[in-house]
Amino acid sequence: MPDLQNSLTARRSNSAAILIAAVAMVTAISSFDPVPAGEDPKQAAATSSEESNAAETYGGGVPVPPEASSAEKRAEPESEILAADASTAAPEALDESDDLQQSLEILREGQKFLQSVNSYTAVFHKTERLGGDLQARQNIDIKVSHNPGFSIYMKWQNFEKGRQLLFNSSKNDGKALVKKGGSRLMAMLPTLKIDPDGSLAMAESRYPVTEAGLLAMTNRIIAIREQEMKDNCPLTCTQLENTIVDGRECLVYLYEFKSNQSSPIYRTSRITIDIEYRVPVHVVNHTWATAGNELSDTELNERTLLEDYAFSRIDFGVTLVGEDFERNNPRYRM
Repeated sequence: MPDLQNSLTARRSNSAAILIAAVAMVTAISSFDPVPAGEDPKQAAATSSEESNAAETYGGGVPVPPEASSAEKRAEPESEILAADASTAAPEALDESDDLQQSLEILREGQKFLQSVNSYTAVFHKTERLGGDLQARQNIDIKVSHNPGFSIYMKWQNFEKGRQLLFNSSKNDGKALVKKGGSRLMAMLPTLKIDPDGSLAMAESRYPVTEAGLLAMTNRIIAIREQEMKDNCPLTCTQLENTIVDGRECLVYLYEFKSNQSSPIYRTSRITIDIEYRVPVHVVNHTWATAGNELSDTELNERTLLEDYAFSRIDFGVTLVGEDFERNNPRYRM
């Protein structure tokens, strides 16, 4: 949940769009491997078997998570966490200030927990609106390390299947390495080195890869909530019924903003937080509609969905090593 850019209403000029399109076209043919990207031919079969047996819940010997609080209610299953939330029926609200303060304290506990975690793996699911257009949902396997420094490896399951991205804060001159998936025509071209904050990288994402992962998202949410409280931003925070994500009980908080004068980007924000680890595992944000008083809640939410981020199959017990974030890892073939 994010330190959002105000690009929703801004439009690039035609010339800028043409330039970015041209650059993106060059990038699109930058690299492809006849063997699916990220797979060593000698290890592909074994890797497939290992992944099929991977645990689908948060795993292992990890730092002790925070203790549960008395405010945590009994969970009811959520039908499908990976689908963009279309509507939210809020139960009767508790005291607004209590819910807001409570949610912030829980997120701070999760922040401390994540700061104690050296590394983890997960599947990251994202749907974003860029330049006014809602993009297709992307499902991405990720490996993340917080020590030493921040490193992340990403491999796409769809969208451009087989695409890889590697960022290691201590390597490659601060650049991100991208090996595109795609047709065999790309096979002879090299891996691309790009600026994580540059226009090419940001053409396909609302946030740079340097701000990817659970800890960065938690930091952004906390920063925004703290600023809202400091500014006395008029909003309603409601604790909804608990839900189940990946077989784990989660808290749910809905933030509703009074007007676009006090909250230019957000109209609503729904955050789902793992009860045990206190980390946000699903964040759905809606923006304001320019018109649409005649729309139903479902239609309004579909039209104004801005960001939908979810994490599944989180494993805090995995041990990652330096090679997991090295370009010369033979399984990446970058």
